[in-house]
Amino acid sequence: MNGTDHRGRASSEAVQPQANPGGGEDGDLRTLHIRCGSDIRNGLRRAGFGGAFLEFSDPYCLGPVRNSGSLLAERAAFLAAATGDPKADLQARLRRELAGLRRAAEFPRVVLWFEHDSHDQLILARILAELSELPAATELSLICIDSFPGVQRFVGLGQLDPAQLRSLWPRRVPVDADMIDLGCAVWAALQEPSPLGLHALAHGGTPELPQMAGAILRHLQELPWTGDGLSLSQRLVLEALADGPRSGAALFREIHNRREPMPFMGDM
Repeated sequence: MNGTDHRGRASSEAVQPQANPGGGEDGDLRTLHIRCGSDIRNGLRRAGFGGAFLEFSDPYCLGPVRNSGSLLAERAAFLAAATGDPKADLQARLRRELAGLRRAAEFPRVVLWFEHDSHDQLILARILAELSELPAATELSLICIDSFPGVQRFVGLGQLDPAQLRSLWPRRVPVDADMIDLGCAVWAALQEPSPLGLHALAHGGTPELPQMAGAILRHLQELPWTGDGLSLSQRLVLEALADGPRSGAALFREIHNRREPMPFMGDM
């Protein structure tokens, strides 16, 4: 990953044009690939996938996620403060991504590409909630991994080369009603002012989506701990600075590459 954001910045268009079916790995059926970043877009193309690509990448693991009726505006304001990008541009991007997601029903096949961390899993929950009304005829499937053979510290799909991405295609699994129900429950609990709903879901186990429970627990570790009021990220930062000051880039690499048990933040 070399210290770069493996999910990448948002594209100017939410859905890329669809190639004609008949060629490539997904050429048998008009396909929409959905990913919580832009990191594998080019890799999928080089791997022989010709379907449309939708980036849906609002990082719900950070900032406010409230059931207030103005979620999109609140998220745009948070992202503007965090990144320095214009709020209007971010709000327009979020609207494009949501519109693209709501057009998923136009595709006979929709494939979700995700990994195990809280960035991915919380976005996955939102997407499953939004896709709960997909027509039964739509082939909805999920590729979700927490490791890959030969990758010593697996962080995300953006680490994989085109051949490795292509090898995941036969491993996709159908998204069933139980997965949809869990996604809806997680998304609803994430918007509640109390974390107890998320806590209950995680500790009850999430066999429908095996990586979800661990991601939720890591997300909850960003709340202030009862002993010292620090989040886990703050604790890791202080540990990394114990031997002396570091630059921001060096500190990020140390946390991301060595100390963080489940990396979820890009360097953006």
